[in-house]
Amino acid sequence: RIWYGHPPACSGIRIGTTLHSRNDLQEKNVHSSFRRGVCGNKKEGCSSIVLSDNNGNYEDEYDKVQYVANKRQCGDSLITSFDEGNLVRVFRSSKCGKFAPPYAKGGRIRKTQYRYDGLYRLTGYKNYVFDLCKVSNHSENREKKKRNSKLQSWKI
Repeated sequence: RIWYGHPPACSGIRIGTTLHSRNDLQEKNVHSSFRRGVCGNKKEGCSSIVLSDNNGNYEDEYDKVQYVANKRQCGDSLITSFDEGNLVRVFRSSKCGKFAPPYAKGGRIRKTQYRYDGLYRLTGYKNYVFDLCKVSNHSENREKKKRNSKLQSWKI
């Protein structure tokens, strides 16, 4: 099952936390796809994206990201998340460019690290090119209140 939002407090992952490998992302259950940049499926949506090795598949301005996907790369999961209004966790690898976390130091081999940079909202898409915008803590709190009020009205 896919879950959305920030990693749970028990995971120890907060915005700015650096993880040392894709295995760490999987073990902490924050991005379960070992190779793909998008984690999710068409039915449930996308829970997270890893920005890495920019081969022309995204433009990154930190607060705004334009991400190119296709059906094979779980592009349909991004469409579902856009339609449902689900927020997406964004991780950046050491390979992703100007907003990348540093490589881990350790001998002659540079080791890629992954940093959790928070939640992003899908604001639009066309032909599998998706626009994402970073969610501020203030607007995130408004979202939680909206969801809670929907749950309360449903329980009555």
